[in-house]
Amino acid sequence: MMSRVVPYQFGPYLPIHGRKSIIASIAAAYVVASIASGLYFLDSVNTSFSNDIWWPHYNLSAYQAFIIDAANDILATRSTGQWDILSSSISKDYSSPTSSTDVNPSYVRQLLFHELTTIEYAVANLRSLSADQSLGVFTQYCWVDFNQRFEMAHTTLRQARCRQRYMANAATYMESVLRNQNWNEFTLAYGGDGGLFTVTIQDAIQATEEGRLWLARTSTAATTLTETEEVAFWKTANLTKFQLPWHNAFLTGIAESIAIENAWGMTQQIYIKQFSRKKASWTSIILFWSLINDLTSLQALNRSAVRMASNSFVQSPAIDLERLASRMEVDGTYVNQRKLFRSVLGPFNSVDAWFVVSPTELNTLVQNITLPRLTEKLLTFYPIPPSWNFSNATYYGGSPLCVASDGRSYVQQTFDLSDNCASPQPLSMEVSLSTATMALIIMNATKNSSWLIPSICASQTTNLCESFLKASLVIAGNMTVNASLVSAARKAVQNLNVSLMQFAVLPNNSWTLLQQPLIARDTVWRFYGWYYLADWAQSRRSVVLFEGDFASLALMSTRSTLQSFLTSTGYLSSATRIVSLVALYTSSVLTFFALLCGIHLVRLKLHDVCEDNILYFNRVVSFVWVGRPLLLVRGIAALIMLSTSQIELVYVVDQGRSRLEFSPRLWPKTVIVAGESLWVAYVVIDFLQLIWSQRLSKYFVTLGSIFAWAVVVAIELLAPVYPVATLNRQCEAIDMDSSIECSSGLVQIGSFGRVITFIAVQVGCLIFAAAVTVIFQKSPQGMAYRSYQHHILGSAEPYFIVHDSDETKSWSLDPVSCVMAGLIPFTFFNRRHFVFDLKLWVIVKNTSVMPTNSICFTKSEPTLPRDTMVTAKRLRKKYMIWLDKLLLLGGTSYMIAAIIGSILYIQVARVNFANDLSWANFNLTVTHVFLGSWLNEQLALGTDKIVFNLDASDLSYLGEIDPNSPSISMPSTFGSHVQHSEFSSLQAAISSLRTTQACSVPWIFTQYCYLDFSKRWELANSALRQKRCIDMASNGALYLEALLRNVVFAEFLACWGDAFNISIANELAQSKEGREWLTQSAFSSRLSITDEIQIWQSYNLSTFDTQWQNFKSIGIQSTYSIVNAYGPHTLAQSMRNSQAK
Repeated sequence: MMSRVVPYQFGPYLPIHGRKSIIASIAAAYVVASIASGLYFLDSVNTSFSNDIWWPHYNLSAYQAFIIDAANDILATRSTGQWDILSSSISKDYSSPTSSTDVNPSYVRQLLFHELTTIEYAVANLRSLSADQSLGVFTQYCWVDFNQRFEMAHTTLRQARCRQRYMANAATYMESVLRNQNWNEFTLAYGGDGGLFTVTIQDAIQATEEGRLWLARTSTAATTLTETEEVAFWKTANLTKFQLPWHNAFLTGIAESIAIENAWGMTQQIYIKQFSRKKASWTSIILFWSLINDLTSLQALNRSAVRMASNSFVQSPAIDLERLASRMEVDGTYVNQRKLFRSVLGPFNSVDAWFVVSPTELNTLVQNITLPRLTEKLLTFYPIPPSWNFSNATYYGGSPLCVASDGRSYVQQTFDLSDNCASPQPLSMEVSLSTATMALIIMNATKNSSWLIPSICASQTTNLCESFLKASLVIAGNMTVNASLVSAARKAVQNLNVSLMQFAVLPNNSWTLLQQPLIARDTVWRFYGWYYLADWAQSRRSVVLFEGDFASLALMSTRSTLQSFLTSTGYLSSATRIVSLVALYTSSVLTFFALLCGIHLVRLKLHDVCEDNILYFNRVVSFVWVGRPLLLVRGIAALIMLSTSQIELVYVVDQGRSRLEFSPRLWPKTVIVAGESLWVAYVVIDFLQLIWSQRLSKYFVTLGSIFAWAVVVAIELLAPVYPVATLNRQCEAIDMDSSIECSSGLVQIGSFGRVITFIAVQVGCLIFAAAVTVIFQKSPQGMAYRSYQHHILGSAEPYFIVHDSDETKSWSLDPVSCVMAGLIPFTFFNRRHFVFDLKLWVIVKNTSVMPTNSICFTKSEPTLPRDTMVTAKRLRKKYMIWLDKLLLLGGTSYMIAAIIGSILYIQVARVNFANDLSWANFNLTVTHVFLGSWLNEQLALGTDKIVFNLDASDLSYLGEIDPNSPSISMPSTFGSHVQHSEFSSLQAAISSLRTTQACSVPWIFTQYCYLDFSKRWELANSALRQKRCIDMASNGALYLEALLRNVVFAEFLACWGDAFNISIANELAQSKEGREWLTQSAFSSRLSITDEIQIWQSYNLSTFDTQWQNFKSIGIQSTYSIVNAYGPHTLAQSMRNSQAK
C-alpha cells in the first residue's frame, strides 16, 4: 500500500531550539566543507584523467619525449633489469612544443649483428621469413648443409677460413634458412625446372644419394619439427649462433617500444625509435655482392654454386666471380687502391666483414670513470699518426671500401659505415670535454702533466686546443682509475688489433697501406687512441673486422651521425577524460541540493529540522539524486589517483638537464582525495544493507568510514607509490634482416596492487566496525527494531530519524530531510498537499503539512492478508495460469535475447569506439597517413573547394603504406609553393608580417630596392639592379617600409638597433624629411589591415613576393577536420630548417 499523509495528531520533535540550532549549524558546516572539498577534488581529477595513463600533466612534447630519450639512453647499455627512472637525466629543455630524439644508428647494428644472434631467436624468425625473401638474407654462405658436404665459398682460401673460423655460425650454412621454409612456397618462388635454386644448388645436391636424402629431410623439417626440436637439431650440429655479416647495402629498420602501465594495469605502447628499412650506399658491394647476384649470374651461365658439382663455377672453364663483380680495369688488371686492396686483404667479392662490439674490459673501464656534469662543448681535432707524417706523400683515403678515390696531400678521414666515397675529407674527430677528460684519466695524467698539451696540440690548427685540454686536465688531475682495469682493456683491444688505415703513395712513388694501431707507445697518439676507444665503448663509433684471404683489418669508424626521430607528433589517448565529467556531474548535483537544503534551513531558521539527518547528507543525496554507478566511478577514480605515482618533469637550470622528480601531494590534498575514495565504501555498504540490520548499519557505517579514511591517509603519507621501470628487450625480425620490432620495457606509473590494497582496507575497516558495533549493541535497547518499514525513504531509511506514532500508524519528516530523500513536497491551489517521490516516479496524494512544517505519512503494510491472497488465487481461471506461463517464457526469452544483443553490440561497438573519432578502423599509422598524403597531393595540384567520397575508386595512394614508419608524404617545396602563391596577396602578407617576431625580420629573404614606398631612398646593391627594380615596383617585398610599418619597432630596435642606425637611421636623421618619414612609418600607431591595404594600393603595390633561397626551407602546418573529433589532426607539418649559417 502507498504511504500517504494523514492528519497530524502528535507533537513535533520537541527539541530545545538553542541546542538544535547549534547542532544543525555544525551539520550544515560539515556539508559545506564536504561540498567544498569535492569541488576542489575536481581540479585534481581533471588533471589526472586528462590522459589514459592517468599521469598528471603528461604530454607528448615534454613527458613522453623525456621518457623516450631516457629509455634510448639506458637501452644503449642494458637490455634487462630494473631501471631507476628517477635517476635518469637528459641534457635537454623540454619546453618546446615540438620534440625529437637523436637515435644512434649503431644501436640497430649492435642488435642485428651481435645481440640477436642466438639460435633460438634465429629459428623463431627464420620460420616467419617469407619465401620471396629467403634467398635475400644478406650473408655469405660457406656450405649448403650442416654436414659441410656441399661447399659454396668463392675461393679455396675462403673455404679454409670458413672451416677455421665460421663452423659454429649457422648463418654460413644455407640449410639454416632452407629447413625453416614452407617448401611449397619456396619451390614456387625459386624452384622448378630452370629455377634459380634448382640450377645453382638443387641439381648438384640431387646428383648424389646423400644429397637426395638431405633434401628430403630439409624440405619437411619446418612441418615435422617444433621450434624446440629444431633448436636441439642445430645444437647437435655444434652450431652456437646465427651471426650475419656487416654490410651497408641497406639500413635495417627498427620499431622499438616501451609500455607505460597505469594504476588499473592497462598499458599504452610508445615508440622510442621507429625507422623503416631504407637503401644505403652499398659501397660494401666490393666485399661480397650478395647471394642473389651469385645465383643469378651462375643461373645465366648454367653453372652451379656448389664447388663439388660437375658444372661448378670452379670447374674448367672456371667462372671468376671477382671479375663478374667488375672491379678491374678494361685490360683485366688491377691498379692503385684496387691492386693494394687485393695484395693486402685478398680478392674482391670474397671478404667477410663482421661488426665488432667493444670488449667487456673496455666497457668496464669507461663505466668506472665517473665524471662531474660537464658542458659538452665540441672541438674539431685533426689527429695525424706520427708514422704517417710524410712531407710529399699522397693520401687516398682511410676506407677499404673506397678504392677509386682521388688523392690528397692530407691524411683522409677513416672508414665510415655509410660511406659513399663521394667527397674526401681530412682525418678529424669531434672532441667533447667529457671524453677528452676520460682519455687523460686513462693515460694517468696528473696536474703536472701539462707538458702533454703542447705535443698533443702541435698538429692542430685551432688556437682553442690548449685551453680546451687544460680544462680537461684540471678535472682529470683530481681523478684516478684502477690500473688493472686499464691493463685489461689495453690487452683486450690489442688482441683485436683495432686500428686506422690509409691508402697512400709515399715519396718514393710506392703504394702502401698505412696502419696505425689505437694502442701505441707514442704518448701523443695514446691520447687520440684512447679517445677513439672511449667513443667506441659509448657506441659513438663502431669497429668492423674485414677478413680476407690474405689478412684481416679491424678498423675504427667515424663518429656515427645521429638520426632524428620526431617524438611530439603521436596521439595521446584521452578516452577516460569522461571520468572528470562524471566527477563534475556528481559534484554539481550535490552542490545544487546542498544549496537547496541550505535555503530550507534558512527558511526554517534551523528549528523545525532533524539535525542528525543532515549529517548523512552525502550518503542519502548521492544515492537518491546521483546514482550508485556514478558514485562508484568517482570513488574508484580517487583510488586510482592515490595509486598513481606523483612525479613531474623538472628542468634544473644550473645543470642544464631535465629529470623526473617525485613530488608527493600536500597532506591536505591527500586528505581530500582519501575522503573521495570512501564513495566505494558507501556503495558497498548500500548493497550490504539488503542483508544487514538497518538500524545497526547506521552506526557501523560511520565508524567504518572513519577507520577506512584514516588508514588510507596513513598509507598514502607513509608509503606513497613510486614509479617502477623494468627493462626486458624482446625482439622479432621481419624477413630476418629487413626490420626489427622490439618491446623493450615497462614503466609502471601506477600500482594496481595498491588499488586492491585500498579496496581491501575499506572492506576490512567496515568488517571491523561491524564487529565493534555488534559487540556494543547487544542489549535489547540497542537492537530496537522498527515495527514498520518506511519504504518510501529508500536508501535514507537506515540513516534518517523519523517520528513514529503507533496510535495513528503514521510518521513525520521535516522538509529538508524530504528533499534529501527524493521526496519533493508541493501544494496544489493552496489546498491539497502532495509529495513527488523521485525514486518511484509517483505522486503521493492526500498529503498535508503539519504546523511544524513536517510532512506526515501513514505507515505501509508489508503484505496483503494471507486469506486475501488465497482467495484471489482460487478465483483465477486455468487459462490465465497458462497465459502467465507463456508470458513468463516470453519475458525470459526476451531478457536472454536482450542480454545477447547487448553483448553483440559491445563487440560491434568496440570497432567504432576504438578511437575518439568514433570512426571504425581509423588509425594514425595507415588511415591518417593515407588521407593526409592524398590531401597533400590535391593541394599541391591546386585542387580546392571540392566534395568527394572517401570510398571513390579514383581516391587512391600510389604505393604501400608502412605502418611501422608512418609519415605523411608531401613535396619538400610545398611550403615555398604556398608562400609564393597564396600568401603573396596584400591581405595575407600584412597579416603575416604583424604576427612575425620583429627580431626575425632580417631573415625574410628579399633584396630591397627602396627604403620607402615613395622611392625617395634607394637600396639596390648596384646601379644596374636599381634600374631593374623599376620593372618590379609593384612588389611590396622590395620596400623596407613594408616591414617597418607592420612589426613592433621597439622589439626590432632591441635586436637590430645598432645595425639599423648605422646603415639607415643615421642617414635619415640628416634631413627633416627623413626624420618625419621614420617617425611616421616606424613609430606611429598601426592602421587597421583594411586601411593598411589601401595605403599600399595607393602606391600601386599589388603583391608581396619574397625571393627564392636555399639556406632554409619554408615550414608549413596544415590540418583537416573530422566531424565529432575532439580536435584537428595534423595533415602536414614541415618545420623551418636552416641549412647554412
